[in-house]
Amino acid sequence: MKTEHEKKENMITARRQNRITALELLYEIEMSGKTLDEALKSKDDVSKINETVLEYVNKVLDSNLEITGLIEENLTNYRLSRLNTLDVIILKGAVAEMLIDRIPHPIVIDEALEIAKIYTQGDDYNSVKIINSVLDKVSKVLKK
Repeated sequence: MKTEHEKKENMITARRQNRITALELLYEIEMSGKTLDEALKSKDDVSKINETVLEYVNKVLDSNLEITGLIEENLTNYRLSRLNTLDVIILKGAVAEMLIDRIPHPIVIDEALEIAKIYTQGDDYNSVKIINSVLDKVSKVLKK
């Protein structure tokens, strides 16, 4: 029998895996120009793709203009085009999750930062700082 702590860890792990899987799909779509259906068909292992992953991906794709606008409005001293693709996708995924609004924004931000630490470039974590700053500002805008 699992303890409450183990259940929470598994839940966090499952949520993070969903976010990572969504990030991977969005990256493939962005870099290859494929549609979501084409990206899904090209996957060898679809076992990680579930309803939550598809909800995140579809929210990013369907609300891309709104999400991009929120990011650009809250990006200080940078243009979106200056950020690397992965950072932009992490930002879009987190903003989409904030718009879905089932999970508290601080948790969404923390998860995005943890994923950024794993995937982004550079030892100085400049990407992580930028992602944190933008998501904090977007969160405040969405809570108004």
